[in-house]
Amino acid sequence: MSNPYFYSRPILVAGGAGLIGNAVCRELIDRSARQVVVLDTFQSSSSKLQSLPAGVIPFHGSVLDRDILRKIKKLYRPAVVFHFAGVVGKKNIINKPRDTVLVNTQGTANLLDILSDIQKPTFVFSSAGEIYGSGGPHSELGASTIGPLSTHRWSYATSKLAGEAVVLGTSIRGARIIVRPFSVVGPAQRGTVIPTFVRNALNGEDLVVYDDGEMTRCFVHVDDVARGIVDLAELWETGIYNIGKDTPTDINGLASIVLELTSSKSKVVHKPYEEVFGNRFDVYKDLIPDLSRIKQRIGYSPKRTIIEIVHDVIESVTDEMEMRKRSR
Repeated sequence: MSNPYFYSRPILVAGGAGLIGNAVCRELIDRSARQVVVLDTFQSSSSKLQSLPAGVIPFHGSVLDRDILRKIKKLYRPAVVFHFAGVVGKKNIINKPRDTVLVNTQGTANLLDILSDIQKPTFVFSSAGEIYGSGGPHSELGASTIGPLSTHRWSYATSKLAGEAVVLGTSIRGARIIVRPFSVVGPAQRGTVIPTFVRNALNGEDLVVYDDGEMTRCFVHVDDVARGIVDLAELWETGIYNIGKDTPTDINGLASIVLELTSSKSKVVHKPYEEVFGNRFDVYKDLIPDLSRIKQRIGYSPKRTIIEIVHDVIESVTDEMEMRKRSR
């Protein structure tokens, strides 16, 4: 897809140093975007300033900081805004419940305010597949199943839904796009199951599988997701889209793949989910998207297999480990 007008306009990527945001920045630069500005706190272990692609303009700060947003608007007047900022990872969501909610709600409103007087703007909000609850395949037209807010996974999912409500309830003279990513994986990622398994396997440590390990996820490579998101943004149409992959892998099977590809002698150890996270974070048995809408609209078709995804993470983790050895 190609829309020269879209790429001629200043673009702001909030959370542009994170997993999806960084991949979207690379995709925009590859498509010759004229000006890409990144706003990020650079606090997470995978969000490092040096990881940004050449050509982007970095700003250190939060989407909750109206002063820095006013500065960015004054300097660049972005016409396209991507919102990938947010608290990520189970432990961070448990430890920072207030930040989780505010970034997805007040932060979303702050970013939309940037576009209030822009002609033909585009706003893209990254929600989450978790808003549906367990099971699937989940359609964009289906209902969400939310559990008690005392469980942090549900407060995260609820804040994403509230962010969607802010997007749809804010009038701008352009496109408002909501994407709901499912189980995105990529290089430099930490805290999720595939990079955790890979690190443990390479270090000869146990791979901890929760409960019976029969829960399934539809893992997708971040580069496939980034291409789909940018294709949707080019359309200049308001809409809600699931994005990911619809091929499920159970966690026991994933552990076997990691052990085989790393040639590791590590063991798989099963533990009760509550033993690790207590009752503060619920577990989804399955999480499967219905991708019919995005396939029909842009011909979305993720290319990377689970084997290729794990290979990419192994390469990234191996490089990271080698760099640490050389720096000692």
